[in-house]
Amino acid sequence: MEPRKPRHHSMPMTCKDKLDRVFSGEIRQTIRRGERYQVGDTLTIFEWTGKPYRSKWGRRIESKVRFVRPITIFDQGVEFSNWWCGQIERCGWNDKDLRELAKRDGVEPPTGVRLKEVLCAMHPDLDLKKGEVFQVVRW
Repeated sequence: MEPRKPRHHSMPMTCKDKLDRVFSGEIRQTIRRGERYQVGDTLTIFEWTGKPYRSKWGRRIESKVRFVRPITIFDQGVEFSNWWCGQIERCGWNDKDLRELAKRDGVEPPTGVRLKEVLCAMHPDLDLKKGEVFQVVRW
């Protein structure tokens, strides 16, 4: 199967506590539901000036996607697919790998437990019993 051509994505940032750090370049990662991003895609990252989807865009940056890693989020933790060796890594919410993921994403305090709270607040319909697929996207 032939790889798809790179796409352009408009990516709103709505986490108020991390907006300044995204636009300063301190934070260069987000965790997004689904599987739409691929290395080489172009992102226009922006903030809303008022109510999301009902206001103009404010600050914006453009960047290329440099890293994508699929993850599945469960009630007990996260599964990372390790595509180069074909294994699945499982991490509990208190694992140091999830602390690092939370830190890169600008979660305060940078813990896996807080990351879970943030993701559940942003996606109240998550089915953590069955698991939900997300992507770690870095630019």
